[in-house]
Amino acid sequence: MQALEDLDYLAALDDDGNLSEVGIIMSELPLAPPLAKALIAACEYDCVDELLTVAAMLTAPTCFMTVEASRAEAALLHWRPFMHGEGDHLTLINVYKAFLEHNQDEAWCSAHFLHHAALRLAVAIRAELLEVMQRIELPVSPPAFGCQDNVTNIKRALISGFFLNV
Repeated sequence: MQALEDLDYLAALDDDGNLSEVGIIMSELPLAPPLAKALIAACEYDCVDELLTVAAMLTAPTCFMTVEASRAEAALLHWRPFMHGEGDHLTLINVYKAFLEHNQDEAWCSAHFLHHAALRLAVAIRAELLEVMQRIELPVSPPAFGCQDNVTNIKRALISGFFLNV
């Protein structure tokens, strides 16, 4: 029953308990319902590019290596440039962008205590999600990561799907 309640809160069900228009679109996306709802909301907030990245990074295994205590400080030093003051989701965008900027290089990942395979999988997942969005004709906005308005819009899109976690 909780799952149906959650779907209702996400506006995925109509008054009769059938899939709503939003629910039908959500069902096309191979994501957990809150993440699918956030990605759909990103269309409204012009941050689809960024939410595609967040969804892919959250769906793939963690990209951060588990390190021994003796190497934790070194790992944190390498991760610090990716860290975003507004939260972990934005940090994941930074990691993904850096991975692409370094041509998906395995040695670069190793040097930065990042799992190459997880990041490659995130690239594949993101491509699949983009393909689905284009197939169902959802608007895909160009990237605008970096400006404060965009950061706010990313948060709005995430809250649209994850408001039950607040």
